[in-house]
Amino acid sequence: MKRNIDHFLHEWLTIADTDQIISDDLEHQAQALGVDLHQAYYAIIIKHSEQVLPVTHIQLALRLDATHQIYILRQFEAPTLVTQYFAAPNQIGIGSPHFDVIRTIQEALQALCFTTISPLQHQATYQTTQQFELLRHGLMANKQLIATMHNLGNGTDELNLLNTFWFFTLTNHNVAKTAQILHVHRKTVEYRLKRFTAITQYNPQHVIENIDLLAAYVTWRTRNLPLQLAKLARITNHMLPQDSQLPDI
Repeated sequence: MKRNIDHFLHEWLTIADTDQIISDDLEHQAQALGVDLHQAYYAIIIKHSEQVLPVTHIQLALRLDATHQIYILRQFEAPTLVTQYFAAPNQIGIGSPHFDVIRTIQEALQALCFTTISPLQHQATYQTTQQFELLRHGLMANKQLIATMHNLGNGTDELNLLNTFWFFTLTNHNVAKTAQILHVHRKTVEYRLKRFTAITQYNPQHVIENIDLLAAYVTWRTRNLPLQLAKLARITNHMLPQDSQLPDI
């Protein structure tokens, strides 16, 4: 049965990726699995730490590689059908509903880039991150700032600075809301932002400088996204995920 599901999902992704006409054979396979090819679905991707994945009872699931599992849910199904099984340090990216299933998987991969192993940030949705797409494609990020973000991401204390900057940006520069999300005092947020400014030489509380910081942050966060998208493309080229020689994120 698992082999049949894998075969169906690979065929489904191939059709979605190449805009082919749905064959009668695929339609019959879909009906046998309870899949409506004319309905919107969304993807959840788990970057997991478990050697053996928990049983989720989600039928539409396949591996991207050894550490990334893809789940496909109907648009009316709750993400908790999957996410309840994967607490931190597992990381979760959630796409938005699409008739084109390949697109929602790509969105989930992008959302996954903005997660960490921290319980506060181990899950992200494409809806939250899509507003920064122009920055990712704009090629406006300062290389020195990107390197600074990378260095900050390698240490626990410094990672707290990055997380504070991120939530400060998501809350539209609201210190109180940022403190509430991070479960710290607002003075802690203010201290971290000042330290972040001292290290980067850019002040996140200044709108223009915040854009420069955000461009570097988004570029750094999504630096390995092309590799994961290439793995997804290999599935649509009828290559099994385990055949991929690309490094993991």
